[in-house]
Amino acid sequence: MRRILVVTAEGPLVHSLSAMLASHFDFTTRHTAREALACYEVEKPDLVLVDYRLPDKDGLWLIRAVHRLGGPCVPAVIMATADDTSAVTGDADVSAVLAKPFNAGQLLGLLELVSRLGPRLLPHPAPPRLSRREPAVSVP
Repeated sequence: MRRILVVTAEGPLVHSLSAMLASHFDFTTRHTAREALACYEVEKPDLVLVDYRLPDKDGLWLIRAVHRLGGPCVPAVIMATADDTSAVTGDADVSAVLAKPFNAGQLLGLLELVSRLGPRLLPHPAPPRLSRREPAVSVP
């Protein structure tokens, strides 16, 4: 069974993730980036699922630290709210972004895809940038 390191400080999210993952993955949960990094060094999970907002560091810091320790071959999925999605989309260290809120099907499907394809095989297009001359919405 594949091993996942789940990192989030949100109590309700920890409970929901535990219920969603229990029958599909072997997982360990940590609440801070520093706890997660120490856990990663010992357990060497197959995949990291991390919340963007953590109490001590952000999720990108943790993913980069994991990649320095284990190499960039460790797939990393980051969970982010709509407000934070643009900050992580297109980051070379992130395998995929999971927008909150999400359901079990979305979570499990994405984790399965990332597990099969590997850490760097999902495209990361940068969010489109509009110039002042381009309308945000096309009007017919």
